[in-house]
Amino acid sequence: MIVDLRLDSRRVLVVGGGREATKRVAAMVGENCSITVVSPVLSDAILGMAESGRITAVREMADASVVERICPDVVVAATDDRPLNRSLVAEARHRRILGYSSSDPQCSDYAHLAQAEFGGAVRVAVSTGGRSPAAAKLIRDEIRRAMEGVITPRLLQDIESRGRERASEAGAQ
Repeated sequence: MIVDLRLDSRRVLVVGGGREATKRVAAMVGENCSITVVSPVLSDAILGMAESGRITAVREMADASVVERICPDVVVAATDDRPLNRSLVAEARHRRILGYSSSDPQCSDYAHLAQAEFGGAVRVAVSTGGRSPAAAKLIRDEIRRAMEGVITPRLLQDIESRGRERASEAGAQ
């Protein structure tokens, strides 16, 4: 089952500061959530997001106790240490928090899907159930090319307009 997880006003803990963590943070930074990245080494991109105030970065070695200390709603374990990633997800589960391990999708509570976004109003996601992220990306790229003529600026405007109408109706109730 594919679910669109809304992170609005949620606290997200990302453990790891390398390529995988950077990719996960970049995907979530526009989701109106509070992101804390914990790692002894942080990529330039993560440092840049921290310096601009978009995320919080903490330079320290992490273990499972960081989940209790930060009290997140979502945990992303994105280190190159598989046992650490597993312990972070296990601690998250123990605390009834959603957990994701980049090194072990099978032990994760959710997956990061290959997504194509169109004008901020439409997202198309592809999943191979963690079996082949590379294949999911290839399929996503083909979908992106195929949808270019279908998802027009006019359609995007209509979607945005309907979204505003629904929000207005919900606020009136």
